Amino acid sequence: MDAVKNGRVYVLSDENLVVRPGPRIMHGLEEIAEYLHPEAFSFQPQPLVCNATTSASG
Repeated sequence: MDAVKNGRVYVLSDENLVVRPGPRIMHGLEEIAEYLHPEAFSFQPQPLVCNATTSASG
């Protein structure tokens, strides 16, 4: 997948923010918005590092 190859896979701090309905869904949506539009939030997203895509030497 292109997202994995390009290091653009992000993980929410808590999946329950968007999976379980409730008032905290706004926190989950804000977190997603920060990933999609970091310039609007002065946010520096940290992509998930996947060991499957890094090359091993030796």
